[in-house]
Amino acid sequence: MPYWQPAKTIPNLMPAPYIHQPTCWNHKDQTCIEKHDGAFVLLFGLLCGICFFTGIGIQAYFILLNGRNNIALSSVTFGNSLVQIILIMLSSFFGIEAISMGYGDLKKMHVGKMDPTGQGMTRAGYILGIVFSSLLLLMIVICFISVIAYLLKSNGKFQ
Repeated sequence: MPYWQPAKTIPNLMPAPYIHQPTCWNHKDQTCIEKHDGAFVLLFGLLCGICFFTGIGIQAYFILLNGRNNIALSSVTFGNSLVQIILIMLSSFFGIEAISMGYGDLKKMHVGKMDPTGQGMTRAGYILGIVFSSLLLLMIVICFISVIAYLLKSNGKFQ
């Protein structure tokens, strides 16, 4: 049977309270350097590309399905359009986020306010965001041009 002890003599089993420690120090002037967000920038750039190519793949699948069977897919086409709109919105969000975070982080790394070890991931995510956002913008422009061409061809009436 354990014997009773005063609380002051029991060792502290709880860890010390968390004290914020800077991630690294610039030893030249003893200032704190921010931790890089390269993994997040790369993730956002990749998600932008995944959403973009998924939307393109869904569109291509339904174009082939409609052309092969020669049937009207009104309800399926509506669901297809809804999914594509959501994917375009997600792709644009991830692309803008990758570009803005990547630009800010690369600027801070160049000045010396951020840890430069994640420069490769940050630059890759930044470039992926720019590439897929440009492709998305090009796809939107092509869609508008094709809608205008269709309206001009059909005398302003959707059939």
